[in-house]
Amino acid sequence: MKSYHQVLVPALDTLIGNPEILNPDTQTKKKADILAIPAHFIMRATELRGEQTNRGEACGELLKQFNMILGDIHHEGKHICDNGMEIVFIEDRNATKTVNPSNRRGYEPSSSKMETIKAAKLYQSKLKNGQTLAILTGDNAMSSLAYSEGFDVAHINPTVYTGRRKVVMPEEVYYAWQSKSEMTAEEFKANFPDEKPLHINEFVEFMLAPGVPFERNNYYNHIARFEPNNGQPVLRAIHHLREYKGRIYPRNAGQAMLLEALMISADEVPIVICPGLFGTGKTFCTVASAYFQTVEMGEHARYERIFVVPSEGSPGGRELGALPGSKDEKISPMIAPIKDNLYNYLRAKGDKSKGGKPKNRLDVMRDVENALAKFFELEALQYISGRSITDSMIIYDEAQALECGQIKQLLTRIGSGSKMVCMGDPGQVYNRHMNANSNGLSWASSKLEGNPYAIVVTLNPDEVERSKAAKAIAACIG
Repeated sequence: MKSYHQVLVPALDTLIGNPEILNPDTQTKKKADILAIPAHFIMRATELRGEQTNRGEACGELLKQFNMILGDIHHEGKHICDNGMEIVFIEDRNATKTVNPSNRRGYEPSSSKMETIKAAKLYQSKLKNGQTLAILTGDNAMSSLAYSEGFDVAHINPTVYTGRRKVVMPEEVYYAWQSKSEMTAEEFKANFPDEKPLHINEFVEFMLAPGVPFERNNYYNHIARFEPNNGQPVLRAIHHLREYKGRIYPRNAGQAMLLEALMISADEVPIVICPGLFGTGKTFCTVASAYFQTVEMGEHARYERIFVVPSEGSPGGRELGALPGSKDEKISPMIAPIKDNLYNYLRAKGDKSKGGKPKNRLDVMRDVENALAKFFELEALQYISGRSITDSMIIYDEAQALECGQIKQLLTRIGSGSKMVCMGDPGQVYNRHMNANSNGLSWASSKLEGNPYAIVVTLNPDEVERSKAAKAIAACIG
């Protein structure tokens, strides 16, 4: 199989999920000379634009891109991307028909996958000597179809913003870093010329050498955040984590970054988005931090309550109406993960009066119920429209089940003095209209990239801490 093809024909789902393909910057490596887009995508995107889903919104943005590209082709004769790639449209008059919106009778759109194959065959007949063509996709079904029709496949690996990166720090730079614990954007560029510019609120984990971290618990010296700093951004060693005096300490760099983000005041950073694999401690760290800042800080507490919006996006499509009882009784089973993690947190250091021995299970369960009654408020997502939630730590777990409209509804509820935490595993999506890259959590991660009021921090597969079994599973399927 050839590693480089002069012509790539993208699948529609590929463009919907990865619109950056159409607008590569000068630093993006040219993966083809020509990106040939089937013209029927315009019709298909127009149809899908009306959906109240992530896909519908993405198609609206895709049509804007198409309009710009076609405008260039009309006026200039061609559209050349900043990285030198040319974009053309493959017009199959038999596949793309003009549709009267008021009368669609007689129009039966074929499968987008098959139409992509037809368009590729049409363009293949026009290839010059020596040119090769491949279908660009990240979908296994599309790949299988392309192979069965005799086409090569170029696999798309979508770039997902993780909110963090690893950077190898030379010894001489490290000594200077130790004395100041901060670095301007200009200094970062000078010290690490091969690195792309930092995003606001992005975390950097410095390494001694590729794959060689600093001492495990030495987080303050080798993890930094690119802070807004009143309009003069600076890369500064994490320091808010020092304010945390709760019952736990981060076990890895990802947890240190998450706890740092959670401990920053709501006035400075009111939104935290945390994608991560199962067992990485997303919920545990969030519950621990929320309880510490609401209860254990006493008169210096930052929040009046912990506002939990239970997830309704479980594998069965669980909704309030499917469960018996009152609203509160329906919500109660949905917060089991919160209760489990609160139980583990309160039991973490045991009873100091008994030399740190673990508390009796019944005593801890009683503490959990008392905490839930005094400091926690529960409300279903469908009932928070129009609300302004103030002075609260707001938690939504399993946010990968949300569509873009739903997570918009959630994020816009943040009132004065509140902090919103949305987390989940993008790989555990049960909605057939979404995938790991198009769900609400991933959508929010990309939309909030570089936003000074939001932090995105992804916990990696090698940071699973739940159990040896969970680590083994993560290594296989993570």
